[in-house]
Amino acid sequence: MDAADRWPAEGDRGVIHHVIASSPYTTRFVKLLGDHPESFPPQEHRFWIESGSHGAFRVGHAGPFAHVEVGPWGFVQAFRRRAAKDHVVIHQLSNPRLLLYLAGARSTTRRCAWSVWGGDVYYYRQRPRTWDHPFRESLRRAVIPSIPVISSMIPGDYETVRSIYGSCARYVHAFYPIPMDYASLELDGDRPPRNGATILVGNSGHPSNAHAEVFRILARLRDPTVQIVSPLSYGHRRYVSSVIALGRELFGERFQPLTEFLPAAQYARLIRGTDAAIMNHDHQQALGNIIAMLMMGKKVFVRRPATGACNAAAVRAHLSEENAVAGWRNLFTALNGAV
Repeated sequence: MDAADRWPAEGDRGVIHHVIASSPYTTRFVKLLGDHPESFPPQEHRFWIESGSHGAFRVGHAGPFAHVEVGPWGFVQAFRRRAAKDHVVIHQLSNPRLLLYLAGARSTTRRCAWSVWGGDVYYYRQRPRTWDHPFRESLRRAVIPSIPVISSMIPGDYETVRSIYGSCARYVHAFYPIPMDYASLELDGDRPPRNGATILVGNSGHPSNAHAEVFRILARLRDPTVQIVSPLSYGHRRYVSSVIALGRELFGERFQPLTEFLPAAQYARLIRGTDAAIMNHDHQQALGNIIAMLMMGKKVFVRRPATGACNAAAVRAHLSEENAVAGWRNLFTALNGAV
C-alpha cells in the first residue's frame, strides 16, 4: 500500500505537506522532526520528496512520517491531496513547474509557507542568462508576494525578499540542522603526511561559489605542493563540468573534485585534513563547512559582503537542536494561523 494511502484523514490542525528536495539536509530535517513527536506529531506531517531523474542523493527513510518519492511534477499530488485545513511548506522555491502551478492558483499559494533554502532568495541576480530564466523570475515575482509566511536562518534574506519582491509575509526564524558530524571533528585521527597545504574551495556545484575567480588567484601562488579540494556533489551539471575542467587545467593532479556525497563521518575526516577554506559566495552559504573549520582553528576566507560566522562556538549554540525545534514549531504555528 502506498504511504499516501495510509495517511490519516485530518487532525485538529490539519496536515503540513512538505514539498522538499532529496538532500543530506532533508535527512537531518526529517530526523529532527521525528525525534520530537511532542512538537511534530507524525500524523500531522507528510513529505513529498523530489529526487529527480539525476538526483545524486536519496533520503530513503523518513522515520515515522508518511512520505512519497516524486518527480519534478510530484508536488501536484501534495496540493490535490490537501484537505481544507491542510497547509504546504515549500522548501526552496526553485522548481519552475511549481512556480507555474502557483501562479495560476493564488488561493492555494495563500495556504503555503516558503522556507528559504541556501541561495534560494538570490536567484534574481544569479540566474543563468538563457531565455527561460527571465520567465521563471517573472513567475517568482508573481508568486512570492502571495505567500503569507516565510522562514529563513538569516533575517537579511527575508529583508531582501521584502525589498525585491514586495513581500509582506510574516517572518519566522527557522533553520535546517547542518549535516555535519561534529563529534568526528574532535577525534584525533591520524593525518597522512603531506608536503603542502590543502585548501577547500566552495561547498557545491552552484555558480554562486564563483570557483573560477578563486582558482585563478590560487594558480598565481605557483606552489606545486598546494592541494585544491572542491565539493561538487550537487548543483548544475554543466557548471560542475566547467569547474572540473578548469581545476584540472590549472592544478593537474593537485585538484580533487568531490562529485559524490560523502557520509558525514568521512566528510568530517576530510575537513580535519584541510588547512583552509575559501567561500566566495556573495551571500550566506556553506555555514556547516565554515563552523567546522573554525571549530578546528583553521582559516576561513569569505567574500566581504557575505553574512558569515565569526565565532564557531556562538554560532553552534545559536544553531542548537533546541532552537531548531522552536523555530520549526513557530513556523508551523504561524502557518496554521495565517489563513
